[in-house]
Amino acid sequence: PSPPALEDPLPYRYVYTARADVAQYWRLPTPGEESTANDTFASMRSAEAERLRRLAAPPPRPASVDAGDEAALLALGARFDLVLVDAPCTGSGTWRRKPDSKWRLKPANLPERLAEQSAVLDRAAELVKPGGRIAYVTCSVLPEENVDQVAAFLERHGGFVVEPYGEAWRASIGGEPPESADGATDTLQLTPARHGTDGFFVALLRRSATSAGGV
Repeated sequence: PSPPALEDPLPYRYVYTARADVAQYWRLPTPGEESTANDTFASMRSAEAERLRRLAAPPPRPASVDAGDEAALLALGARFDLVLVDAPCTGSGTWRRKPDSKWRLKPANLPERLAEQSAVLDRAAELVKPGGRIAYVTCSVLPEENVDQVAAFLERHGGFVVEPYGEAWRASIGGEPPESADGATDTLQLTPARHGTDGFFVALLRRSATSAGGV
């Protein structure tokens, strides 16, 4: 099921979803407003429309930005309240359900994924507005792709801080959040052994309201 919509004290907010090969952006509407979505794959656009339908939001209309057009993406500027980085990763969090995929992982794959993750995060930093957030998400249980990647991002972008996931959980979902499998209190690591789910990692990165240029 789709997660609950986050509630912000704004009439609308721009949301951008970034992967290595996919770009989407839309405006989460109040009644009577439109949402806008973009994706390189028509099937993904249809999936987003279905998710928004389940959230009782008007269907998105396609946007005109190609996911591979770096100049066009960056020309959008730092307008987004939330940038969701659905990061390319090794998929190690799915090995419980797909054990064969573990043996298809080659030694070169992890460095490749790490480089892609860094690039997508750096792009996201250019698109989130001051005071906005990046939500960095993987389906991995490997620290290199998760907490280490976040630490490296914070070193490159001093205008961002980690926002404890528990605060956002209580505000948007309600109730007490699950404890992170790695004992962290700022980022969330879910694992099959601890939570009965696939392995997932979530970090919320808040940009300072006074920072400039995605730094």
